[in-house]
Amino acid sequence: MYFNKMLSNTCLFFLLWSCSEKDLIKTTVLTSSGNEISMDGIWRSNCIDFTDFRLNETFDFDGKGLIITIHQYTGETCENSDATETVTIIFQTLETIIAQLNGSAVVANKVKGTQTSSSDNKSSEFKQTFYVDDASGVNVLYHGIFGDDGGKLSSDGYPVQLHPFAIVKE
Repeated sequence: MYFNKMLSNTCLFFLLWSCSEKDLIKTTVLTSSGNEISMDGIWRSNCIDFTDFRLNETFDFDGKGLIITIHQYTGETCENSDATETVTIIFQTLETIIAQLNGSAVVANKVKGTQTSSSDNKSSEFKQTFYVDDASGVNVLYHGIFGDDGGKLSSDGYPVQLHPFAIVKE
């Protein structure tokens, strides 16, 4: 029994040692239909109305990296942005989580990484929830509402409420 356990642990060590760190990072997500897809590519929102201001977001996924470009507008439309912020995120996807989208429970994906914002150039921990709805044949991303924006968080700090606006893969 002891020999089998030692042999098993030795095999596990060699398996982990032979894999590079890059091989162990997962950046795919499960969709609403249960498909596992890569997030790679450009995803865009339409003009999002927050009453006092408007936003337009672009998510550019490339491997384990994500660059989010956020344009903010104070006018009635998303023309001539007043401010632009870029957030660079190195991330990996973890297990799934139950989240709420428009009052319905959905199976979403926990995302963890490090983010750096162009506004202060400081790095910080990034915990987010991504849900990809592919029911219509088009991949549509919804992401979590952070706690400091009024969203509810899981016991381990991931958003469990999703913004209702769609970010569509091009």
